Amino acid sequence: MAAIIATSDSRFPASLAARLGEQTPQHLTLLGDPALLARPALGLCAGTACPEAVVHQLVQLAQQASDEAIPIISGFQTTAERAWMQVALQRSAAIVIPGQTIDLPKLSPQWRDHIQAGRLLVVQPFIHQPLGQYLAVAALCRALMLFSDGHDGPPEQLARAARLWPVPLLTLAHPTCHGLAQLGAAALAPGDLGNWWGLRFTDQMIAAEETTSARQD
Repeated sequence: MAAIIATSDSRFPASLAARLGEQTPQHLTLLGDPALLARPALGLCAGTACPEAVVHQLVQLAQQASDEAIPIISGFQTTAERAWMQVALQRSAAIVIPGQTIDLPKLSPQWRDHIQAGRLLVVQPFIHQPLGQYLAVAALCRALMLFSDGHDGPPEQLARAARLWPVPLLTLAHPTCHGLAQLGAAALAPGDLGNWWGLRFTDQMIAAEETTSARQD
């Protein structure tokens, strides 16, 4: 159930070192199936007090992502993030970047069941600084979905930090998230995610990406 992978391991995510640089951990402890790390995942960061209307549309996006078998990666700290996780664990997969170390014996029975079913992966440790776990989310994902609660909080800070990386920023087409759109995030309606993702991350495109990367190495 637990595995430790070093930067020299072929399973170590290349995007992590490329984006975090000197802040990259020398090894990762994985609780769950390491193969989940190789799947293109959607990153998630949501404000602590998102309006009910935003959370409702977030759940619709989560259902669509699960229908498309898109894994979600997040710290899952806020109510909105946990709402997405609940949907993902029922229908797809979730990758958790915890804010503090989680020991295997302390995992809840529910998490153990999801890990054994191949639906949940816990990845640790990560940089200990503001936004640390969410910088890791942005460094590991193929695209980053941000939801604002109307304040200049972690989603906005993460959008600024990740703008220099080759990570598409997404948000919800909702007035509360307007500030994120001004920071460069593409505003999507709940029904748009599947088409947006499919146009960019088809199996054929991912295979071509991996072939190009292998040639460069």
